[in-house]
Amino acid sequence: MSELVSANAALVTPFAPNSDVDWARLTDHAGQLLGRGLTSLTLFGTTGEGASIAEEERDTAIERFGEAGIAADVLVDAVLRSSAREAGSQARRALRHGCRAVLVAPPFYYEPVSDDAVFAWFAEAVERMGSEARDVILYNIPGVTGVHVGPDLVDRLRLAFGPVIAGVKDSSGDEATTRLFLQSHRDLCILVGHEGYLADAILKGASGTISGIANFEPELVARLVAGRQDDRAQPLVDMIVACPVVPAVKELMARRNGAHWRRVRPPLQPLSTQQASGIVGKYETLFDIREATRAGR
Repeated sequence: MSELVSANAALVTPFAPNSDVDWARLTDHAGQLLGRGLTSLTLFGTTGEGASIAEEERDTAIERFGEAGIAADVLVDAVLRSSAREAGSQARRALRHGCRAVLVAPPFYYEPVSDDAVFAWFAEAVERMGSEARDVILYNIPGVTGVHVGPDLVDRLRLAFGPVIAGVKDSSGDEATTRLFLQSHRDLCILVGHEGYLADAILKGASGTISGIANFEPELVARLVAGRQDDRAQPLVDMIVACPVVPAVKELMARRNGAHWRRVRPPLQPLSTQQASGIVGKYETLFDIREATRAGR
């Protein structure tokens, strides 16, 4: 099961000045990451502003990546829908196109909701996938969805759908929750969303990560997935989560690759000048970057 996903980048989505997806930059970025130690990529997840990506754009993505020479079997399609029927339909299309897996978040509009309610939602989504149903990674990111996908719920879904439920991505940011998943579901692909304790989790049986930081530090993330700790990982996570996370990741992408990476879609906004200066300065110090000129500034 560990082969499903190991070192995976949660791709950021570059936008043109008119807010269209910049497909050329996205596919070029994806290709570069695959050449720098990463094994797979996630499309339009949290870091990729997936909740702001239209259905027709998602339908275009596999074709665009294929034209760029990137096969669907290295792609994980993130499903961020509150409609179980739409979630299942989107996952079915991605799997039919040959995507490696689908990362399915729970419904995020209604709260609070019980485990029974979330189970019923996932059950409808999986049933909607029909004969295509496979390689579903459950996405636990309660800080965004307001819904906790815990070990007990995973047990119920595994009992109901067997090997269709292939893994869990734990982006709770809580190491104790990750440990619970590792203790109770070692037969699943357990992915760690928090790079600060990723290497330790790997040594305890985690399969890998889907990482936003991998967009601009892929070699660092590849080392962590190999179980080699890096003391810069936790401070890097801390400085990013101290800001709005997606704009912060995009600011660091802009530092590396140019100002166009700074663009976000509403309702997100770029970091303020003060926030941007602060996080870039900390990043340069942490990674001992001495270039005189910053990209995009």
